[in-house]
Amino acid sequence: MQLPKSFTTVTTFSKILAMTLFVGLPFFGFYFGTKYQEALDNTGCPVNDDSSQKTTTVSPTIVQKESGINPNPVLIKELVVTAQWQDNSVSYSLDKIYLTPEIADMGDYRNNFNNITWVVAHLNIRDRRTTGDRRVIPVTNYLRIRNLKQDLSPIDNELYMRPQENASVFVIFPVSNEWVKPTLLVGLLKQPKTILLDFDSNKVKSLNGVFLLKQGFIESYPVQQ
Repeated sequence: MQLPKSFTTVTTFSKILAMTLFVGLPFFGFYFGTKYQEALDNTGCPVNDDSSQKTTTVSPTIVQKESGINPNPVLIKELVVTAQWQDNSVSYSLDKIYLTPEIADMGDYRNNFNNITWVVAHLNIRDRRTTGDRRVIPVTNYLRIRNLKQDLSPIDNELYMRPQENASVFVIFPVSNEWVKPTLLVGLLKQPKTILLDFDSNKVKSLNGVFLLKQGFIESYPVQQ
C-alpha cells in the first residue's frame, strides 16, 4: 500500500514536532507518574513493594516487650514530708515520698535490678533568677538515702530550667529489700535534714497507680484507693 506523499515528506514542521515529542514526553511521563504515586499514598492503596512493607510493618507486641512498658497499677505507699532549702538561686521543696515495688518502662535500667524496692522523692523546684540563660539545675546532689553506714544516691538525671521557671520532678532510689526503715538525707549535705522513711506508720496512705520512668525523670499516675 502506497501512502500519500503528504504523509512521507519531511518538512520543517514535522522536524519540530518530532523534536518536541522526543524532549517533552519523558518530562510529562515523570510528572504524571509522581502525581499518580501521590494519589495512591493519599488513598491508602497498597503498593506491591516487599522492601517498603518490611520497613513499615511493626508488631505492637514486640514494641511493648522491648520498651519494658508495664502500665498495670501496683500498690504504692505515700508518706507526706516537709523539707525546704535553697542553693545557687534555686529553691527546693520536698513534699512527698513514695514507696513502690515496680516502675514501668525502665528502659536500659530494667534488667539491672533484682530484689529492689523503689523510693521516689517528689520535688518542687523554682529557679529564682530574674535573668540569664537556660541552665542545668542539680537535683541528685541534695538527696541521699542512708542505711546504717551506707549512703545511696538516686539514679542520675538532669533538669534544665530558665529564670523564674517552676518544675515538679520525681527522683528515684533503687533500694534493697533488705533495708529496714532507711533515712532520707535532704538539703545541703553538710548539714542535711534527716527524714525517717517509716512506711509502716499510720501517716502512710495506700495508693494504686503506676510510676513511669521517661527520659531520666518519673511521671506518676497514683490514684487514691
